[in-house]
Amino acid sequence: MITIESTPEFVASVYERMDRTLSAVRQRLARPMGLAEKVLLAHLDDPSNTDIERGKSYVQLRPDRVILQDVLGQTAMLQFMQTRRTQTAVPTSIHCDHLIQARVEGESDLRESLAENREVYDFLRTAAAKYGVGFWGPGAGIIHQVALENYAFPGELMIGTDSHTPMAGGLGACAVGVGGADAVEVMAGLPWEVLFPRIGARRPLDARWVASKRLSNNCSYALAFPPGEAFDPTSHFAGIIERTNAEITSTPNTFQMDHVHLRVRLQRWQGRIASSTDQLWPCLSQFMLRPVLDTVFQIREWDRRHSSLSRHMLVDLDPLFASYPMEHGYPPLPLSWNNLHRFWPVPLHVWKRVRKRFFPARAPVHATPNGGPPHARFKSVEEVQELLRPSRMKVGELTGEAALTEFLRGPGTARRYEQTWARVLTLEYTLHVLDKLGHP
Repeated sequence: MITIESTPEFVASVYERMDRTLSAVRQRLARPMGLAEKVLLAHLDDPSNTDIERGKSYVQLRPDRVILQDVLGQTAMLQFMQTRRTQTAVPTSIHCDHLIQARVEGESDLRESLAENREVYDFLRTAAAKYGVGFWGPGAGIIHQVALENYAFPGELMIGTDSHTPMAGGLGACAVGVGGADAVEVMAGLPWEVLFPRIGARRPLDARWVASKRLSNNCSYALAFPPGEAFDPTSHFAGIIERTNAEITSTPNTFQMDHVHLRVRLQRWQGRIASSTDQLWPCLSQFMLRPVLDTVFQIREWDRRHSSLSRHMLVDLDPLFASYPMEHGYPPLPLSWNNLHRFWPVPLHVWKRVRKRFFPARAPVHATPNGGPPHARFKSVEEVQELLRPSRMKVGELTGEAALTEFLRGPGTARRYEQTWARVLTLEYTLHVLDKLGHP
């Protein structure tokens, strides 16, 4: 009977086979190999004669384990029966989780699934018992989590009929999601054929390609730029990426990608402008790493569970910004006896919301100066006119004074223009406030 569990004896036998295969591969390649290459090439079916060329050669591998979910597991077991084998060639397990639909809550959803799919579960259970396959019934756990906790180990090659199979890589396994036919072939003793990936080759990070796909994609061109001075967001972000990674160009490009994502897309965003609601609210990234973690660990559990976490993080990381009042007049500070006086607008704001909710005005709605699009409401306000003077606007440093002047003199009728005008006003006001507070 084949061993299903990842016992110490099973793991030792896998490592012994990998060592023999890898010795033959080393003699052929005569060059250093990375960890990913070693894991894949150590599972070659014929290490002495297989062509190994990145991105071109198809290699035949011998996976150590197959996992099936209860949807594709049905067809996989039916196809395996046609092979006339008495048991699977590699450890295999079936996990019944996909047919359980999340409708109400765990217990009731499980009962409904058992009633609706009892025939399927009975078939999978009996087929697994007949062919020496492990069976995890309904409610026993999600396939990729069960595989991670019970079957995965460093260096293992696992394939599964579930897109989340790579989660087993968290323990150093090479876990790949495949179709049912690939899984059945391995269960029947045939090798798994796959194109040898482009791993182990050091290639420089293409900053312009990353910028075009991840940073400048779908950029808005609502603002008109002077002829010959059009803003190219791809070149702009490519330059940022190159400067960000200037000191780590010798590292793998995957590390450089993580560095770009951390520094450019997350860490540098200290605030978020929600112009659709005319609000300014702090947006803290969870990827600021240690400063954020230190703050989180010092906060009481009650505060973490009752939506006070972001306020504590903000006052610890940026106290000047945290003390600035928001839209309704009170700052995003954690409420305490020392700052209670600054939250006097809260009862008034709550009362207005309650009154609007339970005592709506019955009088007919008339057009008022406070109604209509933002451009029509605020363009005549003296403070707004002073703020949107192109020669003094900070936004003009990006777009150019001439283009900004032309935009502000626009027709002001189209909805897209109104939205862009409101965003420009919000951005300019925010930059003005931050400049007063001494932010760079």
